[in-house]
Amino acid sequence: MPIYVGEFSAIRWAPDNSAYYYLRDVIELFEEYEWNWTYHAFREWHGWSVEHSEDPDDYEPFEGETDREKLLKSWFALNKKPS
Repeated sequence: MPIYVGEFSAIRWAPDNSAYYYLRDVIELFEEYEWNWTYHAFREWHGWSVEHSEDPDDYEPFEGETDREKLLKSWFALNKKPS
């Protein structure tokens, strides 16, 4: 039976870069078990945003890419386009 993880995320201002580590760890598990997944709220709310810094008072996207953004993009890049 296929498993689909429809929503997961981590608050961007979690201490000690733990949002990055949490995302990395759960994605690795999803991939290991071949579960399909969707990151929740890529651009819905700044709190979940991977495009914003870890500073909770920063409401503008980060100049460049955050570690969380690079992580997601590295996994997205492995997707195969349907033929």
